[in-house]
Amino acid sequence: MMLHTIRHDHGIAGRNRVIHTVAGKTAVITGSASGIGAGMAEAFADAGANLFLIDVDVDGLEATANEASQRGVRAEAMVVDVSDREAMKKAASLAVEAFGRVDILCNNAGVAYAGVPLDRVPDEDWDWVIGVNLKGVINGLQAFLPEMEAHGGEGHIVNT
Repeated sequence: MMLHTIRHDHGIAGRNRVIHTVAGKTAVITGSASGIGAGMAEAFADAGANLFLIDVDVDGLEATANEASQRGVRAEAMVVDVSDREAMKKAASLAVEAFGRVDILCNNAGVAYAGVPLDRVPDEDWDWVIGVNLKGVINGLQAFLPEMEAHGGEGHIVNT
């Protein structure tokens, strides 16, 4: 997989700070235990980025971290429910503690509900879907963006 950058007139907080290479950078990836998140981890590891991986699936998270480490980069993993704002803030703090900075945030965690017509989905299941798919992105932005802005360098945020 090749990583591409789309350049805009603005970057983090309105400044144009586009990452030109990810080698040696730190990428945070939520939902990294499987699917697109695991694929992102593989691509970033192959490109030389260190990884801070987040998911609720302990076994999948461990497998992704081990795979990334075997590719020669440093990978740290943390079990976090992205819908938990305080847990995400703690994750951001630990990522900075572990790597010194965060350069890339991939808000990738997501869930889907299937099996019944939408008008019959229980409220608690809607709360779960919205908690992960919407609030998880908001929590990721609120937790990691201040850390990314603090180091003043290049940065990217990808919301999938």
